[in-house]
Amino acid sequence: MLPSTAAAARGLALNALRLASSSSSSLIPLTSSSAFSTTAINLAARPARVKAARAEVFNHRRLDPSLPIAKVPQVDYTRDLSEAEELLDSLRASRFSLQVANKTTESHQRDGGTIMTEGDVAVLAIADMEGVVVLHLSHMKRIPSRLRAILEDPKIVKQTFGAISYVQDFDKDPKLWDGVQCTSMLDLRELGPIFPRLREPDTESMSHSGIRRAASLHLFGLGHATPGTGHNFDVSKLGATSLDYIVNAAWLTQQLGIKFDERLDEIEAEAAKKVGMTAAAEVVEALLERATYSTVEYRALKIRYG
Repeated sequence: MLPSTAAAARGLALNALRLASSSSSSLIPLTSSSAFSTTAINLAARPARVKAARAEVFNHRRLDPSLPIAKVPQVDYTRDLSEAEELLDSLRASRFSLQVANKTTESHQRDGGTIMTEGDVAVLAIADMEGVVVLHLSHMKRIPSRLRAILEDPKIVKQTFGAISYVQDFDKDPKLWDGVQCTSMLDLRELGPIFPRLREPDTESMSHSGIRRAASLHLFGLGHATPGTGHNFDVSKLGATSLDYIVNAAWLTQQLGIKFDERLDEIEAEAAKKVGMTAAAEVVEALLERATYSTVEYRALKIRYG
């Protein structure tokens, strides 16, 4: 979305939210503390393919077996560029979910204190409806060419929570990302207010992972079993807990995207009854446009606002 179209998109988006708030939605209430976890991922000595264990992967007792989230994802983890190219070349979906993990660095202060700051992207996980491919990018001299093609293809939607921060991370590390021009980066956080729970005041101060957890609790009754802090992704090989975290985050985002799509369909149908099919489609398009980012837009905003 370019800055020149932001006002029009925002106006239509707000109209859509008003329509959405006037209707009911059959969602799981925010009461469950059940955990979303792939758990016990086994790492081989040279892990070209890593499979998630089947035991206690999801709490099926709280889920309709027909839900895609009930499926155990195939997990592939690699530190090798040629293996990454091969894995990514097999992906042919039109929508993926992304999750990144950054390097962390210690900064020592004069008063003796220590703070941790995020550095460049170390790991990227990309999920489709079959599973998750985890790329340990800090061991690669450049990003895989197929990953570049996916990120730059406007017909392929890349969804996540906090899309603009991803574009920013990719843009600030030219050595690895080599000027990649991201397109169609859909921010589910921006779309969150289509659900009543995700437009409540407390969500404004939540982190991106906090918003994802709130969405999951609201829609699936599932939280995230693995804490989002305390991981070290700048290592020679990911440990099971760190791998578990990033796989869960990418897979859960992919499944949440389905529920977001369903809600947008509901909004369009509700709007069509009031304003007609054409105007209803424009309302949904405006919501999506407002939540979609690109490298071009990010750079334009950076120049404009510093």
